[in-house]
Amino acid sequence: MRRLKRADLTVTQNHVAYLVYEGLTNEQIGLKLHLRPHTVKEYVQKILIKIDIHRRDKLLPKLTTLASVGRMENPSPIVFH
Repeated sequence: MRRLKRADLTVTQNHVAYLVYEGLTNEQIGLKLHLRPHTVKEYVQKILIKIDIHRRDKLLPKLTTLASVGRMENPSPIVFH
């Protein structure tokens, strides 16, 4: 897996990733960020591609791991290593 730098995720992708980590659904994230759920889904898909994960259910464990080693802050940036 390649190493991602902070600049690899946009500001909005960082916020979406953090809210996924918090356990929010696409609909809930959309309400918080004033986005349509479909737009949130597209952001999540782009995040998955960037961190080389193929399913959303694999994203939460990755984000949880990052948070437990101190690499995730609220709100963003999120740094993936």
